[in-house]
Amino acid sequence: MKLYYSPNSPYARKVRVLILERDLSDKVELIEVSTTDPNGPLFLVNPLGKVPALATSEDGIVHDSPVICEYLDGFTSSLAGKGRVIDLSDKCLAATAQGILDAGYAARMEKQRPKELQWQQWTDKQFQKIDRTLDQIEATAEKLPTEATIGAIALACTLEWLQFRHAEGNWLAKRPKLNNWVSGFGKRSSMLQTRPA
Repeated sequence: MKLYYSPNSPYARKVRVLILERDLSDKVELIEVSTTDPNGPLFLVNPLGKVPALATSEDGIVHDSPVICEYLDGFTSSLAGKGRVIDLSDKCLAATAQGILDAGYAARMEKQRPKELQWQQWTDKQFQKIDRTLDQIEATAEKLPTEATIGAIALACTLEWLQFRHAEGNWLAKRPKLNNWVSGFGKRSSMLQTRPA
């Protein structure tokens, strides 16, 4: 396994401490990365450009510090012969949706500032994060859950919020599979009752 991290990140620190506490140092290679270089290795494993990110041979990329911690804790349990089942793909989907939402919210806050104080490059950077990540989800949209899992709910709410608050992005116009998925999921009674006005 490889952990992509930034040394000053408190999120990555939690994982690094857990690696030490669980005696996993010989199983996890630490790779220091830049979170500002879009051409660096971090963006290849996590298009949101957030640390930490854990590359595994069996389960692909795991990101978001709580999910990585749970994954590594589960890995430790399996090494010890204890059974522990987690839905890693759904937890990662929820974390991805949260990352998209964080970027969208940051752009929204920037747009709330007086026009002369707004920083367009900042807003553009947030929208680039969203675009990269939605492209990645579109590429594997057939794997999205149809049930109301935590990840599915998080993604559907995030997509609808983007369309509500940042309609100029036309987020789903060039992503037909994702558009079809959220249109179907959005017909659920719970989604209809809670849709923003």
